[in-house]
Amino acid sequence: MVNILYTAYAAAAAVNLAAILLEKPAAPAANPAFLLRAASKIALMPLLGAVYAMSALSPSVLVFAALGAGWLGDIFLIRPKGRAAFTMGLVCFLAGHLCYITRIALLTEHLALVPLVISAAVSVPLILGAQRVIRPPADMRVPVLTYSAVLCGLCAAALQLLCARWNFSAGLVFAGGVSFVISDTVLGVFAFGRTPRFGNIAIMTPYIAAQAAIVSGLAALQ
Repeated sequence: MVNILYTAYAAAAAVNLAAILLEKPAAPAANPAFLLRAASKIALMPLLGAVYAMSALSPSVLVFAALGAGWLGDIFLIRPKGRAAFTMGLVCFLAGHLCYITRIALLTEHLALVPLVISAAVSVPLILGAQRVIRPPADMRVPVLTYSAVLCGLCAAALQLLCARWNFSAGLVFAGGVSFVISDTVLGVFAFGRTPRFGNIAIMTPYIAAQAAIVSGLAALQ
């Protein structure tokens, strides 16, 4: 059953990416490619939640909450119109990251000092550099700064888990955190600038991989 659910997730992801390629920017909201992209995107997190429910050694409500927040974020960002939709999507994913961080922290037996120092040394320039790369408007600088800090916190927590467990599952969680940094950075750049023709491919590909890697890794840990 788990393999079937993984296959369904992969199929939904493939349909979503194909729909992005087929969708025309100037097309009306009700065009078939957009509807296909929207339906497949909405299906992603419920399918991944089913994978987690069926495969987790010790299911956690925090992971389900993270997936639920991601699902809401996906809905808000299907075709965001105006600042409100983007902000709501940002809040949802921020909540999801905090749930992941909490779950990862609960699975980490001890704190490794050297990785903690490395994480801090890398995170500070990344957080500050994100402002220069994304270039948010003045009223969004603090939200983007906060989101960037939490995103780096997710990677730092995943690195601590990897150092504590040092196995493939923990490595998946860390890889997922890094993939989230890539996806959300690209999303931020496009959100406050011009989105290229197939820009959503660059957002969704690492996002789909990030969610799958984190959930798969956490499912195997207890």
